This record gives sequence, C-alpha cells and structure tokens, in this order.
Amino acid sequence: MTGDAAPPGVVPRPPARIRRRALPLIVAGVAFLLLTAGAALAAFRYVPALDEAHALRSDLETMVQRVREAGLEVDRATMDALEADLVTARGRFGHLSTLLASDPLVALARLLPPTSSSPRPGICSTPSARGSPSAVASSRSGGRGPPIRERPPRFRSSWS
Repeated sequence: MTGDAAPPGVVPRPPARIRRRALPLIVAGVAFLLLTAGAALAAFRYVPALDEAHALRSDLETMVQRVREAGLEVDRATMDALEADLVTARGRFGHLSTLLASDPLVALARLLPPTSSSPRPGICSTPSARGSPSAVASSRSGGRGPPIRERPPRFRSSWS
C-alpha cells in the first residue's frame, strides 16, 4: 500500500469484505436451487406416484372386503369381480413399479447400506400368482381345495 504500481502480470486481490459477503450468497443460492429442484421433483414425480399407491391400496382393500363378505361361499360372479379388480390392481402395480424402477433417488437408496440387502424389482414375483384367483387358490392347495360352486344369484324379496 505504498502507492507504487503493481508489477505486470499480478492481479490485485479484491478486498476481504467482498469475499466474505459472496460466500454466504453463493451458499444461499445453491440451497435455494436444491430446494426448488426437490419441490419440482416431488410435485411432478412423487405426488403422482403417491396417488397411484393410494389407488392401488384402495383396490386391494376393496378386494379383501369383497372376499370377507363372501366368506366360504364364493360364487362365479364374485370370482369374476375379483379377477377384474385383480387386473386393475396389477396394472396399477406395474405402472408404480416401472415409475420407481427408473427413479434416480430410489436407485441411490438401493446402494445405501440399510436398503442394499432388500429385494430388487422382479425378484419377488411369485410364479403361482400369475393366473386367476381360482388358479392361485388351487395351486396353493395342490388342487385339493374346495371347488368353487356355481350357483345362481339369490334375490331377496322386498315384500317379506
């Protein structure tokens, strides 16, 4: 600071005050960008996946309720309704599994130690669960299960 000119090729350093102000601004800007990217990822990717998972759960709860109401007297109409619900649930599950299989955060989570030993997609598929519910029931019982009775629907009279 003697007032002499700097030698050629030497760049003068900015004052320390400017560097001290720039670092918090850079950190705040990066944090803001990360929060914005996380919010966009949640809004466009994870909220629809969560909605799909809720719809799948309600489909499965409907199926369980239908089976509980039928008890041991499952007729063909109930089986057809269960098969239609099963097709819908499998479609939802397939869409959800493909969505999560291509997700970068899920792939990163699979590499971390707590989840590295968990099953990968496709490994847990049960070969016997690929048919209709009646085929699954007969495969589970070795074909010795009770037959599904074909019976006409019962109509209750509103006059009695």
